[in-house]
Amino acid sequence: MNILLKNAREQKGLKTREVAQISKIDQALISKFESGTRKPTKDQIIKLSNLLEINTDDLLVLWLKDKILNEIKSEPLGLKALKLAEAELLTISVIQPKSNFALQIIFDEIAVLQDQFKKITPFDLRRITKQTELEFTFECNRINGNSLNFEETKLVINDGITIGGKPMQEHLEVINFYEAVQFCKDIVQRKIAFTEKELLQLKGIVSRGLQTDQTEKYVDKVVCQEMEVFFKWFESNKNLLSIIEFAVESHLKLMTILPFHNGNNQIALLVMNLILLQNQLNLTIIKGDSLNKEKYIAILEQSLLSNNNAQFTEYFAKQLKETLTYSLSLQNN
Repeated sequence: MNILLKNAREQKGLKTREVAQISKIDQALISKFESGTRKPTKDQIIKLSNLLEINTDDLLVLWLKDKILNEIKSEPLGLKALKLAEAELLTISVIQPKSNFALQIIFDEIAVLQDQFKKITPFDLRRITKQTELEFTFECNRINGNSLNFEETKLVINDGITIGGKPMQEHLEVINFYEAVQFCKDIVQRKIAFTEKELLQLKGIVSRGLQTDQTEKYVDKVVCQEMEVFFKWFESNKNLLSIIEFAVESHLKLMTILPFHNGNNQIALLVMNLILLQNQLNLTIIKGDSLNKEKYIAILEQSLLSNNNAQFTEYFAKQLKETLTYSLSLQNN
């Protein structure tokens, strides 16, 4: 495994210092991994496989093999124990569920709700879509500190009215975000692949006319490299993960990298929902009132700290289910 890591790094023309900067793993550890004097953790293996473009499963197999050998190589009965463990693992693999059962139930419920949308008349669908886009814009901006209420948000977007006593920046935030949603819909309708070009266009729309607008592409050169890795991961995983898991993982990766000086959460929310739209799913409204905002931030931070997306995936799936249920109720209003 250590030779594979070193060869992959050298083939990409990277120094251990550069790998350390991008992966956020200490340079001394990188050197020890390559010399075989230190074993990486599972999380570090996944980071390095993505960065160095090594098949993650292949690298994890080598990592597990080394881990097992390290435990039993000096044990006289190690081989017998290994054979017993193999038999037990085969039994476990048969009876162990392949995915989170509770999460699968939510996925199934979402599929049923989504099918109901196919029965809505075109007129009602346009009306419901418009309402959902307005509420999505309002809640996403509220999560990010915008003080315009929903009725004010509608007036600004639909009628171009200026709300007295509210900063012009908040008006622009609402208008820009709504236009960004329309841009996402245009990407879907024109069947355009989501690449760095589209991400930067999305950022340009969200930041248009604001004091927080920036001229440089990303925060710094290290982030440029991280985003290069992100888009390679994006392209290679978009057909491997479930739609919701892929959307969530994309959101979490962007919130880990924080590619821009500002607006990262807005961009991450838009990208997550763009993936849903590209796969015939609906925008997902995460409410921005104080209680729901605290819950969203807490689950997001926990997922980022633990490098585990399971909790956020279940949370987001529930939000999608609630949004679908609410949107369907609008057809009778």
